[in-house]
Amino acid sequence: MFREPQVENKESPKFWRVNIILGLLLVILTIATFWQVQGHGFVFDDQAYIVENPRLQHPPTLDDIKWALTTNYAGFWHPIVWLSYMVDVKLQGSSPRGFHLTNLLLHIFNTLLLFSFLSKATKSVWRSAFVAGLFAIHPLHVESVAWVAERKDLLSTLFWMLTLLAYLRYVHLPRVRTYLSVIVFFVLGLMSKPMLVTLPFLLLLLDWWPLQRTAFVRFPQPTSSSEDKKTPVSRLVIEKIPLFILSAVFSVLAYVMQESNNALSGGFTFGIRFGNAIISYAGYIWKMIWPRNLSAFYPHPGHNLPIWQAIAAGVILLLVSVFALRSSKKMPYMGVGWLWYLGTLVPVIGFVQVGMFSMADRFTYVPLIGLFIMIAWGLPDLICRAWLDEASNESENKRSPILIFTACACIIAFALCAWIQVGYWHDNIKLFKRAIAVTSNNALACNNLGLAYERLNQIDDAIIWYSRALEIEPLYPFAHLNLGRALKEVGSIGEAVEHYIAAVQIKPDFAEAHNNLASILASKGKINEAIEEYQKAIAANPNYAEAHYNLALLLSEIGRFNDAVAHYKEALRLNPLDADVLCNLGLLFIQKRDFRSAEKHLHRAISIQPQMAEAHYGLAVILAVHGKHAEALHEIELCRKYGYAPNPELVRIINSKYRKFKPHHEISIAPN
Repeated sequence: MFREPQVENKESPKFWRVNIILGLLLVILTIATFWQVQGHGFVFDDQAYIVENPRLQHPPTLDDIKWALTTNYAGFWHPIVWLSYMVDVKLQGSSPRGFHLTNLLLHIFNTLLLFSFLSKATKSVWRSAFVAGLFAIHPLHVESVAWVAERKDLLSTLFWMLTLLAYLRYVHLPRVRTYLSVIVFFVLGLMSKPMLVTLPFLLLLLDWWPLQRTAFVRFPQPTSSSEDKKTPVSRLVIEKIPLFILSAVFSVLAYVMQESNNALSGGFTFGIRFGNAIISYAGYIWKMIWPRNLSAFYPHPGHNLPIWQAIAAGVILLLVSVFALRSSKKMPYMGVGWLWYLGTLVPVIGFVQVGMFSMADRFTYVPLIGLFIMIAWGLPDLICRAWLDEASNESENKRSPILIFTACACIIAFALCAWIQVGYWHDNIKLFKRAIAVTSNNALACNNLGLAYERLNQIDDAIIWYSRALEIEPLYPFAHLNLGRALKEVGSIGEAVEHYIAAVQIKPDFAEAHNNLASILASKGKINEAIEEYQKAIAANPNYAEAHYNLALLLSEIGRFNDAVAHYKEALRLNPLDADVLCNLGLLFIQKRDFRSAEKHLHRAISIQPQMAEAHYGLAVILAVHGKHAEALHEIELCRKYGYAPNPELVRIINSKYRKFKPHHEISIAPN
């Protein structure tokens, strides 16, 4: 079989120099491939995760940390991810550049950790470097790195690799302390993304190869020392029971979180989901070999699933499985690599459908490592078995440079493809135009492209793409919502109402559509109907701060002050640093003549947004009521400086009172 170039003893300085040099090359290769991400903006779900998340608009507080540890925002409990975002905000502010550089740094760490684990576990430095190189630059991994919202992929993999390294240490030094380190890293990984639920099964595979701890596998030419290390399979399973329990707990938790956020999409029978899963398994393999037409979103075929594709994919998977497992008697890495790929994809392959996509590039971030192992260890050995006489070392040595050259050429080719793919993630317009170009009937991409144009205030273009999304999928509630908002922007109120109504008919618990419909009803004076729609929005999503705020505004306008205060407080609970809520609540307390509460809220609003003129005006009123006329006049001056015209009668009264009590230090503010 093919032998790697020798680097002498594994503990020799030359061995470590080779590791360091290869590690540096991996870092340089990864940076060169992904460096352009530093100039990218926020895309796709980054808007919800980062831009619209009030917890990430300021340096983190203790309350924000508590929120990160308890929230199921966006349908997941992944506190490590939120804490990492908060660290980004603390160190680098809220600009996209800092978030992208952190993603790149994490990807580099993951690459080096993978190289370190494989090198230590297999003692095959060059093959390990090849696997790490493919992992670092494969185009299918661009999504996980260039998309800030997929930080969970990077962090969970970081702890995945640390768990593997900790387990390797435990194998060589089986102590309670070393085992606890395995559990700690495993839990941290699960707190980043529940993808790690398959890791205990993977550890059993690694006990087979490369660790050779199992007693039921016959390896070629086993040594007596390796035979002494064999451990009964039952003991290996028992050893991992704590990890299996943690996997079960986090699997249930993930399911409950997704279900509570309505992220589990119904409507597909198990047969359709199973067929799509089989096609996806085969599709990822093809995209690994030929990474063409990659998209940020692949629409689910649903009931139009081609049965012949599912059958063909199933036959391919069966044949590869038979080959990999049969060849494992002499080449165990074939079975381990194949089962690594199949097993680690199970949580995201679609047996439980989350979202409306058929597959996603990001799901391959860890699973492809299994296929890379099959290629790095299996392909050279298969070639040597087919072409060479194993005893012919001279012929074998001549083949080694050819294989190394081919490996380097593959990595360079994939790196160039990845660099091109990274460019598509520069902004939403590039991203979704590319998705539309390489997929068919992609309603989500059309909708999101419309949203990108709307954020650039190109409303006409937005309407075109929202309409296109509805042509593809007439029952797409989010496209109805967005088209309604865009039509309202251009003055087509009647059409906007029609689309909002369509959205809530398709999706009765659509909080945003109820909220937007309520705002139009309120503007038309249909107060009771508007209140009812706001209440429906809140019933659908009790944590919808905007609906609480809008309902509070409406209730305060019709004199229902106590109800308004309750909804303002709820909006404030959800977003404690919302200056608008603080200001309006303070002004409402003035109307209720609760001046102490009013002053407290207005001061907090100004501490967050110093140029909030309405808050200064409210303070002026409170100060005037308490006879502090000079301070009141100062607040009036600030109020007018920041563009708000105060009540002329209030200015006249304050001036009058001030002249009466402080005639020698008059400060007169002329009323408008």
